[in-house]
Amino acid sequence: NEKVEAVFNYTIKSIKNLSYARYKPLTYLNNIPKEIASLMVSQRNMSGFMKSILVKRLESSFEAFKKTVSRFIKSYKKFISMCENGDVYISKKVDVYDLLDSGDDEKLMELVEEEVIQYYPIEVFRKDFIPSLKHDLKILKELQDKWEEILIDPKKEQFLLELKKREELKGSKIIIFTESRETAEYVATYLELHYPEQVLVYSGQSSRSVRQEIEANYNPNYVYEKKDDIRFLVTTDILAEGINLHRSNVIVNYDLPWNPTKVMQRVGRINRVGTEYDKIYVFNFFPTAQANAQLPLEENIMLKIQAFHDTLGEDFKYLSEDEEISSHNLYHKLNSKESLEAEENEELSELKYLNIIRTIRDDNEELYQRIKKLPQKSKSGIAYSEIQKDKTITFLRKGGLKKFFIADGEDAVEISFLQAMKYLEVLPNDKKIKLPKAYFEHLELNKAAFKLVLAEEDELITENVTQTGNDAKVVKLLKAISRCKAFTDEQEELINKLRKVWEDGNIPPSITKEVLKQTQNIKDPVKMFYEIIDILPEKYLEERKGKKKTNISGQIKVILSSYLKKEDAR
Repeated sequence: NEKVEAVFNYTIKSIKNLSYARYKPLTYLNNIPKEIASLMVSQRNMSGFMKSILVKRLESSFEAFKKTVSRFIKSYKKFISMCENGDVYISKKVDVYDLLDSGDDEKLMELVEEEVIQYYPIEVFRKDFIPSLKHDLKILKELQDKWEEILIDPKKEQFLLELKKREELKGSKIIIFTESRETAEYVATYLELHYPEQVLVYSGQSSRSVRQEIEANYNPNYVYEKKDDIRFLVTTDILAEGINLHRSNVIVNYDLPWNPTKVMQRVGRINRVGTEYDKIYVFNFFPTAQANAQLPLEENIMLKIQAFHDTLGEDFKYLSEDEEISSHNLYHKLNSKESLEAEENEELSELKYLNIIRTIRDDNEELYQRIKKLPQKSKSGIAYSEIQKDKTITFLRKGGLKKFFIADGEDAVEISFLQAMKYLEVLPNDKKIKLPKAYFEHLELNKAAFKLVLAEEDELITENVTQTGNDAKVVKLLKAISRCKAFTDEQEELINKLRKVWEDGNIPPSITKEVLKQTQNIKDPVKMFYEIIDILPEKYLEERKGKKKTNISGQIKVILSSYLKKEDAR
């Protein structure tokens, strides 16, 4: 459609032309105080992060993009009004993880407004600050006006067409993944019109009863009565881990995730031991050429998946036929040393590096002591030929949480230990280089990406940490119904978990009030139990069902970094 194409191209151009002044206000100060000088790099990077959010929402769905633009407009209007009153309250420190928390765009905008504030009189800002804000608001309003005229959705139409014409999709149980909750709700709504009562949508805000419905329809190991009334499961990445869904053999990636590892996690829900299917089908909506030029998601994911193939010897194509699978030519490689190494699992591969350290400890005590005494924030640079552009790898830690990240000046992504070792392992003759200024920009990107992970880890803890009077009322209700003999062992265990999360003050007051309101006239303990389960989002029980939560107390520590300078030969 020519009109849609024109608006789409206009949108990409507009996203590039935004100054994003609302999200990097400290860069507009006339004189930058010494105490905030260190924040300038992350402030300047904000424009890139906010641009990526807009592009990703545009690629996810037109519906998600329209709602995101509306939130941007609302935020800009409030901020401009505050500035024009002469009193500017902004964050003393902008944390990127707050802005990118879980890809939840609604919460993103809330967190921007709720940051710890610091006062600045408008006179300390450059004269172009308010004009830059108004320039952005004008662009955003123009975008909103143009998108209000777009009533068709080519992505939706293509998906519905594929469902009708592709044999692999006809009658199949299909799992549709998206990063955006708004996209998930939108897709579920239009699928419901074409396939009534066959669609289920799931996100972090869904209740436990919805998850039980999913297990009954998609988990072959579900211990209770199995169902087969749901054909389309539309979900965010909250279901990409921790649940078996292999009564389905079809996944549709409605958009590509921020973290490339999630592509493999999504496929892992159906590509499991015990599946009854001979083939697994993965369908992908790839970014448009225009959007991919601004945010190269496809290339980033392809490169990372290729690294997994190279490291783990996987023989499965997640995205396209362009992936080179290391174990594909079996006869050629079965007798090679490389093949044997590729077939090692991750634990054995990690053991290789542990053995190197042990050998140094036992045979070269002087070198071992030098390694032990290396200071935090140790950094180095090497010439590296196997990259397309300069990169920096950083190893970060906060409490017990340790992660590797790699940045290229535009984006930062988490990588595994083995991937990091591939870059960090050097030979005695490898060329050492002086660190350029770009290293510090890369470092800030890696730290920002780590903070995003920390925000996801800490989400349940930070929502509510004190018990209220209403919490005690719910605990009393749960104690009362626990005396009922009609519950199964699993239900009794779940009641105990419910008591614990309310006793710990982990449930937001709004949910607690809703539970008390909806249960006040229920006398039957079993009905009351199911009412509470229906109201409580699943995520509040997830932490207690899974692994012990990692301790993430203390300060963020940069352990080491390595700058990789692209060079013709290594």
